[in-house]
Amino acid sequence: MKKTMLVAPHQNMPGVKFLGLLLIIATMVSILFSMVACAEEASENPVLEAHPRVLVNTVGLKRLNEAMETDIQLYRTVRTVLGRAAEALYSTWESKEPKDNYGGVADSAIWQVENMGIAYLLTGDLRYANRLKEIALSIAKFERWVAPSFDRYDPPWISTLESSTFTAAVGLVYDWCYDLFTEEERSLIREAIIQKGVIPAFLDWSNAETRNPHGTHQTPQGNWYAVTISAAAIGALAVEPEAPEVRQYIESFKTAMKAWIEFDGGVLEEYDTSKYLWYPPGAWVSQN
Repeated sequence: MKKTMLVAPHQNMPGVKFLGLLLIIATMVSILFSMVACAEEASENPVLEAHPRVLVNTVGLKRLNEAMETDIQLYRTVRTVLGRAAEALYSTWESKEPKDNYGGVADSAIWQVENMGIAYLLTGDLRYANRLKEIALSIAKFERWVAPSFDRYDPPWISTLESSTFTAAVGLVYDWCYDLFTEEERSLIREAIIQKGVIPAFLDWSNAETRNPHGTHQTPQGNWYAVTISAAAIGALAVEPEAPEVRQYIESFKTAMKAWIEFDGGVLEEYDTSKYLWYPPGAWVSQN
């Protein structure tokens, strides 16, 4: 990947409060929306044809870099993300499968993937890519993506927040670092995403005929429903070019997310538990 030099904007503006990763993600999603609209006008859609394709593609990255030349707030946000990426790079990653704390491992994985992934896309620095590959390959080899504690339910839960978070994290690495994997590694990761993330989310959450009665978590009103389904959709979108059979699950996820949006998604959540809902649905909506 061609390395991009980050040049400070040429305008002198007052200090602007950092908005963190949310701003750059929102900017990428906004760019994708405009790209999809342009593609529809031209009767062809380049957004969904190759990698990277989830949240951003090569055209979107070019536009993002152009925007940073004049947008001081965006430039500062990118610098903040690069700082977080450096922090993630020098943090430890435990490649062994956890005994029970799958949620903590999943949270660590998605945080590292979001920050180092954006850093790699913007700079081409292979140090980030190599760590991302290590994370994705180690997670793909986990025997399970759901903590054993969920086995106590009858029937056992096969799709949870952590399993879908793993699906999104590994899916983003697969998509953003696609050219750096061997075909054997891609096959391993695709199989893990589909079998441990996508299909379980379909069976437990989006398919009305198979989902289990887990209570209000499985109704389109809260964070479990939205995050579990949309994060699984991110993984499905990432592997779709090489595994077109996932389209059936994507369509099911789309229908489920439509129900969440029509329900006025997250309306029953307090701020602390609803504020993180918008990244997965935002990424999902940008692709459909």
